[in-house]
Order: sequence, then structure tokens, then C-alpha cells
Amino acid sequence: MKKINKLLSGTALALALSAGFGAAHADISAAGNFNAAGYAVLGFNTVGGVVDMQFTGGYGDATFSLFNAAGAHLMSNDDSNSLNPHLTQFLSAGNYSLLVSYCCQSIYGYAQANGGAFVNTDGYNSGGYQSGGSGTLACRVA
Repeated sequence: MKKINKLLSGTALALALSAGFGAAHADISAAGNFNAAGYAVLGFNTVGGVVDMQFTGGYGDATFSLFNAAGAHLMSNDDSNSLNPHLTQFLSAGNYSLLVSYCCQSIYGYAQANGGAFVNTDGYNSGGYQSGGSGTLACRVA
């Protein structure tokens, strides 16, 4: 991945439980910079339910890749909300990592190259998604 140091301000992670489980539990936001390799990894924990991750500002064409606690790739997104990523998933209770990068490394340079399947939705939103595959967070950030 080429070196880049772009502003990653305003990344918002809204943790909301799905209908029938109760009200939203927390909103998490983070601000900062991509590291010298061109990405940032944000760890979070959820009690389970629908988790909505939105990029709300900063770098103009970011991407998201979601990994479970074991580091397995779950879902990546590019350009769901104009040029901004938007990823919504029903997650079991546990720890997760969100890799925030720039177009189009997370989607086409990584998830697809490791067997991720292209889909037009994450089950909630429309856009360019890669689901599953054999990739891991450790391989992605190494």
C-alpha cells in the first residue's frame, strides 16, 4: 500500500441494538490520522445487535473493512454513502476491529484478492461490498 498521511477525522461508529433488544447503547466516534502505511484500525466491543458504522468526514474516499475477534474478514465497503463508506451489520456480542483505509485498497486490493464475494448490499445499505473470504486483519496490516 502506498504511503499516505490523510486526515481521518469524524469517523463515527454508532452501536445500536436491533428492534426487540432495546434502545441504542452507545455512540463511539474517533478522530485521527492514517498511519504511514495508509490506514487506521479502530477496535470496539458490542453487547450484540445492529452496529452502524459511518464515515462522516476527513479523507474524501475512505473504505471500511470489518474483522471479528479472531481477525477474520467479515465485510468491506467502499462508496455506499457517496464516496464515504457505510457499513451496517448484525453482530454477536464481542470484540471487533474496523480497518479504515483509502480507496480502493481494502476493497479490491485486499478483500477481493482473498476470496471475498462482491455483493450490492451489506443487508441494510446499498453500495460496493466484499463479504467473507480467507483474509485476516493480521495479513492486511502486516
